[in-house]
Amino acid sequence: MIRTLGYKVCGTVATESAAVAEVAECNAVLMDFRLAGGGSGLAAARKIRENADMENADMPIVFCTAYAEEAGLAEQMLAVRHAALIPKPVSRAKLEQALTQLFADD
Repeated sequence: MIRTLGYKVCGTVATESAAVAEVAECNAVLMDFRLAGGGSGLAAARKIRENADMENADMPIVFCTAYAEEAGLAEQMLAVRHAALIPKPVSRAKLEQALTQLFADD
């Protein structure tokens, strides 16, 4: 779906630590809330922000989750600077809208 919107996929990772390590090569992050091995996309996003250099400090992060209705979860994800939330199932239109808005805010 990302490619059909004209974006390049720089990598696909499954774990929190891999997400933090891989992000230096990317312009945006599309992240699930629940990651392999019990990891958290929210924790990975916080680490990405903590470790960000000035070049990618405001890299757009789009969270995708089926758990957006859990108490306080959406607020926690949206508290991450320069982030958006798309509830699953993810549609092309919602993804495009989130990315367009985040890149426009740059």
